[in-house]
Amino acid sequence: SSPYHIHPSENPSSVSISPTLDGNNYHSWSRSIRMALISKNKIGFLVGTIPAPDVHSPSYPSWERCNTLIMSWLLNSLSPPIAQSIIFLDRAVDI
Repeated sequence: SSPYHIHPSENPSSVSISPTLDGNNYHSWSRSIRMALISKNKIGFLVGTIPAPDVHSPSYPSWERCNTLIMSWLLNSLSPPIAQSIIFLDRAVDI
């Protein structure tokens, strides 16, 4: 039940939120993405309760892998113009 656990079936396209966030559907999109992240035990990365450990910490690679996966889920759930506006952010909590 560790939030750092990534199930073998989890990949960048394993979370599908439809319709994508287009600027007019924030409330339903937000509810959908939160439910998806809660069900995968990853909501803490988005809300900041699982902060990034020190880059030299043994847990940093696991945190980075999960953070990157969550960022890909978020990017895939956004319309292209919105995705382009956040593509260079480094942490899910910043998105």
